[in-house]
Amino acid sequence: MIMYLQNDVPYAEGLAPIIEHPGIPIGISTITLAETLAGPARFGDELSMRRIRVGILKLPRIVVAPFDEETAVIAARVRGRSGLKLPDAGIIASAIRERAVCIVGNDLRWRSKEIGLPFFSLSELGGGDSKSRR
Repeated sequence: MIMYLQNDVPYAEGLAPIIEHPGIPIGISTITLAETLAGPARFGDELSMRRIRVGILKLPRIVVAPFDEETAVIAARVRGRSGLKLPDAGIIASAIRERAVCIVGNDLRWRSKEIGLPFFSLSELGGGDSKSRR
């Protein structure tokens, strides 16, 4: 999302058809929102934090999935079978709970893990190279 909002070419170009398509619902986890805000938070940049948050929440059809008790149980299952760290498992669990049909991301480690959803990298969508920016 942040790459789209910042018009980070070529990632924004890969995300635009998905984010701007009127028939595709878009969701992110509250964990994703927290991770997105962590960079500016490190520097105490409240203005950037506010701009990013408002920008994400203004996207069409955006759903911010909560991380609650039920999602925690799903995250434990994802983490148990995939070996991913809790934040990653939590993001995936949020998608599963919201009945997502796939996950689009930049972390190629997810591709080789049993996460319970199809994973598409931004590079497969025409957005950049296949290296993880993480």
